[in-house]
Amino acid sequence: MIDPLPNEGHLKLLAQRALLGAISKSALGICIDIQDERLILTAFVEGQASEEEKEALQDALSEIYGDLYPQVNFDELRMVEQASSPLSSNGIWVFLRMGIDVKNN
Repeated sequence: MIDPLPNEGHLKLLAQRALLGAISKSALGICIDIQDERLILTAFVEGQASEEEKEALQDALSEIYGDLYPQVNFDELRMVEQASSPLSSNGIWVFLRMGIDVKNN
């Protein structure tokens, strides 16, 4: 039997633990969502994200995925480059730079 998905608080803790040391100076906000067995990490960044930044976030996403498998079957990293405030997402915000506004869809 597969365990149920974690509640919002537990999901935030899993994501924030995995993101320690993985958030770059260009990050404005990061949110996480689960849709149809897909774990989605969306990172909003100023300018262009470097390959190093993308790899660090992908590593964090893989760690979260490992904590949630088999409740989720896929993971996906979405990078929103050239982002500006307010940021918009349906996900759960796990990181937000001071002074950045958000709106939930």
